[in-house]
Amino acid sequence: MDEFADPATVDTVTLAQPVALMFRDASDLSQVTDGIQVTVHDSKLPMTKCNLQVVPSGWWTAPRLPGFAGWPSDRDRSFVVEVSDSYGRYLPTRFGFDIGKAPPAVRPGAPGEISPWTNWAGLNAARTRPIRPDVAPAGYQPDYLPLFPTVARATAGPRAEIRAQLMVLAADDSLRPARWAAMTVQIGTKIVGLGVADAGGALVTAFGYPPYPAQTPSSGPRPAISWPANISVYFDDLADPQPDLGMILKQLNGTAATALASLPAIALGPQDLTLGQPLVLRTALSPTETASSLYLKTA
Repeated sequence: MDEFADPATVDTVTLAQPVALMFRDASDLSQVTDGIQVTVHDSKLPMTKCNLQVVPSGWWTAPRLPGFAGWPSDRDRSFVVEVSDSYGRYLPTRFGFDIGKAPPAVRPGAPGEISPWTNWAGLNAARTRPIRPDVAPAGYQPDYLPLFPTVARATAGPRAEIRAQLMVLAADDSLRPARWAAMTVQIGTKIVGLGVADAGGALVTAFGYPPYPAQTPSSGPRPAISWPANISVYFDDLADPQPDLGMILKQLNGTAATALASLPAIALGPQDLTLGQPLVLRTALSPTETASSLYLKTA
């Protein structure tokens, strides 16, 4: 058998991708690489949608975008990405990004360089901590986008789960869904959970249990393990049927609405989160009657 000499040179071909996106589950930051449909279109050409495809590394990419032939370009362009989940696990997501006339600078290893979503810098870092890496240094901007679970999704593994149907209680006692509201869960000094309501106000927040509190030895049955959890809901009454992801998360930069433990206006205090039991938040209508929803009063 003839042997071939090693080639004198090796050619490397680099293809510039105009967009590359990574999606992670907001409850545990695991990559989402199946079951979702990701489309992108020029904001001025909404009918010319292009599908992104996932590659083995978990990035969603497309070699071409509608109306964009590559760099250098004749003008800056704004694009819109829409994400839907055929399995119903995640809320639909919509966000925009821009592509300039000149190609982006190449800085290997710079976080977020491949992702065009620039809104992380404008978000409250403490309140969005559950969707940021635990060990990330100060100022780190993630290179992925979060997808928030729907109430239909079963929580995998031994994880805490808080559910609520959020309703806004108006001055005339009328009710309407607190659609796209954001809710944080704080245990001790740390925000451990973050969830987003759907268009009907239904919300689930799932996260890993915090460290177990100290237990006193007992000869009887083991007592329930629980943690006092502080719940905050941020609601800016976003009018768009499908708001931009950046607008949804920027609600966290504002002041929390008053969640009501009971009527007429008793604010919700710390709630007991018990190991192995989902926590469902509701408002008491009277000493004997409880609503199916958690009522919010906005300023």
